[in-house]
Amino acid sequence: MSLLDEPRERIADLIKQSAVYGIGTLATQLAGFFLLPILARVLTPAEYGIVFLAEMLGLLMFVVSELGLTSAFFRFYAEERDDSGRLPLIYSIFNFLLLESLLVTFACLLFSQKLSGIVFGVSAWRNAFVLVCITNLLTVLSRMPLDLLRMNRRATLFVFISCCRLVATFLVSLYLVVYARRGVIGVLEGTLVGTALGFVMLAPVVLRRWKPTMDLAIVKKALKFGVFLVPAGLAVWALNQSDRYLLRQFGDLTMVAIYGVGFKFASVMNVFLVTPFLTAWTPFMFRVSTQENARHLYARVLTYFALVSVGILVILSATIGDVTRFVAGVSYADAAPVVPFVAIGFVLYGVANIIVVGIYLRERTYHVSVAMICGAAVKIVLSVLAIPVMGVLGVALATLVAFGVVVLYFLLVLRKLFPVAYELTRILKIVLAGLISYLLLAVIPMSGLHAVAVKVAGSLLFLAILWLLRFPSPDEKQRMAEALKRLVAH
Repeated sequence: MSLLDEPRERIADLIKQSAVYGIGTLATQLAGFFLLPILARVLTPAEYGIVFLAEMLGLLMFVVSELGLTSAFFRFYAEERDDSGRLPLIYSIFNFLLLESLLVTFACLLFSQKLSGIVFGVSAWRNAFVLVCITNLLTVLSRMPLDLLRMNRRATLFVFISCCRLVATFLVSLYLVVYARRGVIGVLEGTLVGTALGFVMLAPVVLRRWKPTMDLAIVKKALKFGVFLVPAGLAVWALNQSDRYLLRQFGDLTMVAIYGVGFKFASVMNVFLVTPFLTAWTPFMFRVSTQENARHLYARVLTYFALVSVGILVILSATIGDVTRFVAGVSYADAAPVVPFVAIGFVLYGVANIIVVGIYLRERTYHVSVAMICGAAVKIVLSVLAIPVMGVLGVALATLVAFGVVVLYFLLVLRKLFPVAYELTRILKIVLAGLISYLLLAVIPMSGLHAVAVKVAGSLLFLAILWLLRFPSPDEKQRMAEALKRLVAH
């Protein structure tokens, strides 16, 4: 295999892995989408706002409990070639996570009355706070077994466990909310049951050869790598989740619910593309880093990620008004304008995670924290200023600008630290084709589900405009011609 052919094969492998892990990742998050039309009609907007605040709290607790050790585990596991190095790494980090997360959970439960008042505005939701704490503990302890499945490319088991979690979460939540009338608590209890089932199924992955010991040298090395990522994790939480708290502080719970519904729809971009891609990308970027043409590969991956992202954005932005009214009802119609801006924020987050590879390879992880903190500061300041004037739309715009700041920071730092010749001209063509396509689809004088079907079909304009802009390279045209010939032959 030549150097020119290798990127194509490597990218094909990345696409396949993203698709497989996408099914698993999709399964872990689809329960929220399936429940959305039910919860939007059973719960009041204020109650639904509490659900979104609970989600925000769970993600914050995960960042605090995990301490960046997942990224450290990925980094050092890839360096080990046999069990003599891998096993001590596995049980040392897992045992430390177990002790540390138990301590965090105990501290949160001890002060649950006061902390629930800070998060939800009133301490009456203490039971919701307790459920989030227990769910987070099981989530942290499940993360490393999931990572082991990814590193060892056991995709079938990954997908199976994820689907079991989805089914359990959905069915239990549906019963508790609709039939048992447990409202917000029922939603959180359903999430806990699904998470607990996943943990029980994942535990043997680590415990099969588990030892009740801890190599402090390994823990110290992992903490040294991961601790710089904790501020970054908190900043990412602030970028993605703090808006709910800000809306409660400077708006009301109805605003939280409307934004939360818009965020759920925008998460289509995250669930179907960004998260599955990053699930495969993290081990992939380390695995190919020693290849001679690794930087060329990184550049091509960014181009293809932009291509798929903009294509999905065109469809999502053109149809979201009709989809929102159909799925969530007219009460949440104001969520539709939020969706494109938050979705672009997700895309920029994916871009940041692609170009950040040089920072990880050079082990300058403090840059990640600096970038995310800058983005979070921009998000919070802009949100506080915009909420009184623009409401939920102001928060969405603040999210987009904040992720743009993160990407800009990485590009500036990596120009000297780890320069990569990204295909900027081709990426600009993708953006231009996306804008033209969206404008053409947006003026179609139709509404309802039939309009959604027409606009989805019309999104092929995006590919046609790209062709007119001469986006495909000669080798890509050749591969497309070969693929077409094989298709016709069959």
